[in-house]
Amino acid sequence: MIKNRNPLEQKLLLYLFFLLVFSSILVACQQTDEKETPDAFTEMTDKYDSIGKSVLTRVVKDILIDKNENWALFENGTFILVEGDYDSNTINQKAVEILKEDAAVWESGEAAKADVYPVTKTGGWLVVGEDEIIFNYVSPVFGSDTEVVGNQGLSQRKWDLEHLKIIYTNKKTPE
Repeated sequence: MIKNRNPLEQKLLLYLFFLLVFSSILVACQQTDEKETPDAFTEMTDKYDSIGKSVLTRVVKDILIDKNENWALFENGTFILVEGDYDSNTINQKAVEILKEDAAVWESGEAAKADVYPVTKTGGWLVVGEDEIIFNYVSPVFGSDTEVVGNQGLSQRKWDLEHLKIIYTNKKTPE
């Protein structure tokens, strides 16, 4: 079809073909952007997806001083210590209850600001509230400004509260 045309027509047809393909790609991208506008939580989740759930689990294991604790790790870096002798399902249920109770305190405005501590072994930050059983690991990609890191940890906690997806549960072994 193109072989029987003069060189100018061939170039014009090729140009139109590429223009059509490029336009189709742009339209598809715009439709995707209209459906899902990235927000802070989406961007945050993407950063944690790059870390990986298994790496996040290892980081939390390294942070804990007492390796023989009951705790649950939520998808976005929130981990909660659960006292008592429970099976894994009950640990998860208790962790969700604790997270929901904590959210009520934060929303009422009664809670003080979170404390931020550097995680020296793996990098990043540990964000701790007054309760000292709910923690958030914040990746070093969020910088070193403790106010920004503290707010990031609380945002991650909020995201985990909204999604309630536990990715790892540690059950302490009997002594």
